[in-house]
Amino acid sequence: MHVPRPARLSSIFFATLLLLALTAPSARAAPVLPNPNSHGITLNSITEVNGDPRMLDAVVSTAAIFEPVHVRIYLPSTYNNPGDTNRYDSLYLLHGANDPLDGALPWADTSTDSGQIANTLATSGSPFNGIVVMPEGGKSGFYTDWTKGDKGLRRPLWETFHIEQLLPWIDDNFRTSADRAHRTIAGLSMGGFGALSYAARHPDLFSAVGAFSPPSDIRTDIGAREIIVANNLTLISGSAITEAERPVNGGDGNHLAADIKDVFGDPESTWTRLNPLDLAAVYRDQDIKLALYSGSGFDAAHGLDLLEGAAKGQSDVFHKKLNDEGFAHRYCQGGGTHHWEYWRADLKDFLNYRYGTTPTTCPNGWGAPKP
Repeated sequence: MHVPRPARLSSIFFATLLLLALTAPSARAAPVLPNPNSHGITLNSITEVNGDPRMLDAVVSTAAIFEPVHVRIYLPSTYNNPGDTNRYDSLYLLHGANDPLDGALPWADTSTDSGQIANTLATSGSPFNGIVVMPEGGKSGFYTDWTKGDKGLRRPLWETFHIEQLLPWIDDNFRTSADRAHRTIAGLSMGGFGALSYAARHPDLFSAVGAFSPPSDIRTDIGAREIIVANNLTLISGSAITEAERPVNGGDGNHLAADIKDVFGDPESTWTRLNPLDLAAVYRDQDIKLALYSGSGFDAAHGLDLLEGAAKGQSDVFHKKLNDEGFAHRYCQGGGTHHWEYWRADLKDFLNYRYGTTPTTCPNGWGAPKP
């Protein structure tokens, strides 16, 4: 005989279900990867972000970096379709220095002060339909293998991690077209430096590069201060720096030359092969498609921005050097500051330039590209 469930128990049951739904985690386990522990990388976890099967957050460990790092991966709209066996282009997006959002998050985050990559790609108008890889690069790691460590003896090897480990790991675990012609790199600020430097130093891996508000000459004062800023060179997270974590030579702005040598090595022996300005001929000789973007350092909303103004000065010099080398490229420049609303528009323009029809005008209302 059926006995009706007491109303109170029924209410408790449904209230419990509602509570579980409201407090459920925003990430769930992602599909198993074929080669999760390979190329010097150990996969700690990989989860879908906010239940979106297209946005994955991989936490990995590597001997190249002193603590686990995040890599955000955004898949094409067709990637998870039943029966889809297509291989896709890959786009590596590098973040800037000292971003309030940790490491891999800035390009993937959906807030106003972030890259909003899902929306940016959806509204880019470009034919790009590929895999976006957004790795951590340290608070001020500058996309290189450091020559020395800090007082905690931590010496990050960012180039080793990104180029020798992460790139083949991505190709082994996702359906990429694993060759130079189908691989692109771009970045903002410090990440723009990294994109330019990686593309020239590894032309066998990348066929196109986009740089948004980048320092392009580490020999200048702005190149130095971008590295030293906030005294947190080796920190990956946003936690406060401790005395043990300070660079060996101080990191307080009074030891710029010594601190930069800790990162880049000796200026006479190693800087030439790291510095985009010194590598200008490589982009031409290796037929690397290149686009450069920079604001003036002022707009009505943000006022005067010395960092963007300095980046603009470097970009002007870099643009001239590329022209002197006889290298055709895209240089978009106009009023603007060191902020995300410009970089999102820069990325949209770059994707059209790289994968579609080159726009006749630059983003951000900047008019025609600079000759």
